[in-house]
Amino acid sequence: MAVTCINLNCVIISVDFRNGPEIKCPRGQLDYLESINYIYANPTQFGIDHNKICIAGIDGGGWIITGAANLLAK
Repeated sequence: MAVTCINLNCVIISVDFRNGPEIKCPRGQLDYLESINYIYANPTQFGIDHNKICIAGIDGGGWIITGAANLLAK
């Protein structure tokens, strides 16, 4: 991952979210959405350009970001 960041000149931020079964949907999506909003509002804290944010996820994280992207679109 570090080599990819260096080669692409990018920053990767791993967002942690609450998981089920005790946490019900859409809480994980809302956790992710709150994280994205915080990162977008504070780009200098992360050394990023907030106009160049990309979101991605694997497995359950893919489900979470799909829901978060839907909420962002609304």
